[in-house]
Amino acid sequence: MSKHRYNPPEQSLPGQVFDSLCLLALILSLLFGPLAFGVEPAQTVDRTISAQSWEALGQNDAMAFAWERLGYTPETAKPLIAKQFVYVVDFWTLASVILAMLVYCIVLIRISRSEYRDVISERFDEDQRS
Repeated sequence: MSKHRYNPPEQSLPGQVFDSLCLLALILSLLFGPLAFGVEPAQTVDRTISAQSWEALGQNDAMAFAWERLGYTPETAKPLIAKQFVYVVDFWTLASVILAMLVYCIVLIRISRSEYRDVISERFDEDQRS
């Protein structure tokens, strides 16, 4: 095995700053993008529940115990239990996210493969020549 220790290429300070700013911009755009485009929050449906007991709210003994440990009574927990989110999965949005993730993984693997080949050839080609 070669005594030469591999030293990866170093990135310059402007390159690091640029990468950091790009990542920060991506994170902020993901967090605040929905607000900028006026995306509505998930819809909710309020069920009408007339009785004020844990059984009427559809809670078993274990659930009622957990609610009570959190400091809720049937009256205070009713608005939380009665409000249900409407989950709608848009096929095209889901498909585009899956496609983007697959493309990212493929690109990452291809770039990593070429980097690893460079490192391996740098480390072990010397041994094969001597």
